[in-house]
Amino acid sequence: MTKTPTKITTVEEYLNFDDGTDKRYDLEDGVLVTIPLGTGKHEAIITLLLVRFFLEIQKMGLPLQPRPNGTEVLTKKQPRRPDSLINILN
Repeated sequence: MTKTPTKITTVEEYLNFDDGTDKRYDLEDGVLVTIPLGTGKHEAIITLLLVRFFLEIQKMGLPLQPRPNGTEVLTKKQPRRPDSLINILN
């Protein structure tokens, strides 16, 4: 991961940031950190985990939904984009 010199002061600025590229960023202490592209093996592991999560959730009848990467979450006022997550359905 590399840090860019762009200083972001609010989550709103982060959400609206567009540098005209397809790069993805995390926000760390007001500094954008480039998220490296995943390898084919990395993506295969994410897919395998999501399928396994989905099958177990369905088998157990739980009100949960696995989500692929690209879904942003806000933790301790820092946006993150995890490889996968489990969403609780209401």
